[in-house]
Parts: sequence; C-alpha cells; structure tokens
Amino acid sequence: MTAAVTVSTYAGLQALVASTIGRSDTAASVADWIALAEARIGRELPVDRMLARETATLTGEFGTVPTDFLAPLVMRLTTGTKQRLRYLTMSQMAELQEAGGDGPVQAYARIGSEFWFYPVPSGSDTAELIYYAAIPALSDSTTTNWLLTSHPDVYFRATMLEAGLFYEEQTLIQTYSPLFSDAIQAVQIASRRDAMASDMEMSPSGSVI
Repeated sequence: MTAAVTVSTYAGLQALVASTIGRSDTAASVADWIALAEARIGRELPVDRMLARETATLTGEFGTVPTDFLAPLVMRLTTGTKQRLRYLTMSQMAELQEAGGDGPVQAYARIGSEFWFYPVPSGSDTAELIYYAAIPALSDSTTTNWLLTSHPDVYFRATMLEAGLFYEEQTLIQTYSPLFSDAIQAVQIASRRDAMASDMEMSPSGSVI
C-alpha cells in the first residue's frame, strides 16, 4: 500500500496523496491534511536542522516571540555580561518579580506571543535567541522546504495518516501510523549521527581524529 515517494514539491505531494488514496473526493481536503501533518511533524520532530537564530535589542519588560517559534534552545546577552538567560515558568518569573531587583537581564519566560524579561531591560541590552523554528508551511507560493526535499517520506506518511483519520479508515491509520513513526525516528537518528560526527571530527589540537 506504500507508494514510492519521489515528490519534492507541494503539488507533487498533493498528487501523490490523491493517487494513493484513489478516491474522487480527496482534492478539497488534501491541503488541509498537509497542514495537519505539518503540525504533527512539528510536535514530534525537533532536530538541529530546525534551529534558527534571531537577535534583538531588549527595550522593555516584554518582547515579541518569533512567529515560527516552537521552543527555546538558548538565549544570551550579546552586550554587557553576555550571560545566558534562564528560561523560567510563569510562576518562577512571578516570584522573581515580587522579590524585585535591577541590573542586567537574567531570565525570561513566555506569555503567549511575548517574552517576559527579568529584571526589566534598560533599553541598551541586546540578546541572541537560538530556538526551534516551525517547518516552513507548504503552500501554492511556498512550494517546497528543507524537510520535503530531504525527507519526503515524512511528509507523505504524515499526510496519509491524517487522511486516514479524516475518513476514519482503520487500514490507512494502521498502515501509516507506524510508518510515520519510523520515518520520524530515522530523521532523528540521522540528526544525532551528524551531531556526533561534528563533535568527533576535530581533536583539541585541531587535527582530524
């Protein structure tokens, strides 16, 4: 039941899903299944390829979260102490705020679409945020992205799983749920392997090990 995956574009993925399902009523729903698949992939995939970086001047107690933000890896000041900021829960931040304090920013939390900083920045601090970013969503104008190019099986299997859930078709669900999990695991293993290779490539002296 698994089709050979050779697609590298949004239109190609839609066509493959439609032809694999083989029903006349799929055209209006394939785009929705792909969007749902992207949400599922984003929750389960986080790998180094999804890391992004932004810099900003901290001008007040609150700052804007990047629109493609999924989760933080590290935020650090790039001026002054250049220290790494602690990522705290809302309750932890509230306790710090009650205790009061000033000086360079030490910590941050997320409130919806904003970051909350402690102590309140003076307006001269700049920071760098490295974070896991959502995979660029496919559309008629964004016809491909790094994941579809490198791992089309992840997209295809996730979309087929969403189609099975839509139709309440147990055969599709039972077929593509484990196949999707296998594809996600393969990407994660490849990411860890690449990270290990990078760590081992150079010795402390700079020579190849």
